[in-house]
Amino acid sequence: MAKKITNFTKNNKIIYSDTQSADADVYNSRGLEFAQQGDYVRAMADLEEAIRLNPKEPTSYNYRGFIYASQGDFDKAIADFDKAIRLDPRNATLYYNRGLAYRKKEDYAKALVDYSESIRLDPNEADVYNNRGLVYALQGDYVKAIADYNKAIRLNDQLAEAYNNRGKAYMEQGDPIKAIPDYDKAISLDPQDASMYYNRALAFSSQQDFVKAIADYDEALRLNPPQSRTIKDWLAAIGFRIAFFIWRLLPKPK
Repeated sequence: MAKKITNFTKNNKIIYSDTQSADADVYNSRGLEFAQQGDYVRAMADLEEAIRLNPKEPTSYNYRGFIYASQGDFDKAIADFDKAIRLDPRNATLYYNRGLAYRKKEDYAKALVDYSESIRLDPNEADVYNNRGLVYALQGDYVKAIADYNKAIRLNDQLAEAYNNRGKAYMEQGDPIKAIPDYDKAISLDPQDASMYYNRALAFSSQQDFVKAIADYDEALRLNPPQSRTIKDWLAAIGFRIAFFIWRLLPKPK
């Protein structure tokens, strides 16, 4: 969400003025900087002051909504995005941000409505198609999901997440042949993302290409070691390795 919040910034420089609106812009700008550094306490204080000075500026509610969402308080985030949208109803980014909050809240119907409105207002934003595709996939509609990932990739062929997500959709359709090239591309664009190696390992293992699967599991574990993984993921990876070595010892059909 932070990426989209940054796009909504109206002012990144200090404005020396005695007007309340200009002062609110200063607090908004500094609040955004604090938020991007993860200092949500000082960010929130600045945004509260910006809203006090200029309660009709949608930027402040948008930024504060971002902070609430980052802290997992999606109801408050949505309330702030609601206020921002009432003040600026033709801003595609606001619908996108609210859609993200609805998706995190698992209210997929409302997330789809917001993503679609964002696309109607600005049909050239790859991230929106990618995120709408995620919602379609969560609903089990992989045809629509893949169509959105395709659109995202056409708009931005450097968007690693879209390739990774399309690969997962192909896997859900039982098509590892299509999934693996997408994971290859995703990894080439973002080689530090452990989840992409993990996903490709699953695709390799489904084809019984266990050597390549093990290599990808190893790389996923190197990038995301056990202490930063869930126990379930760690046991799944170790369990696969054990199963592989047992499989090597079994007599093979002639």
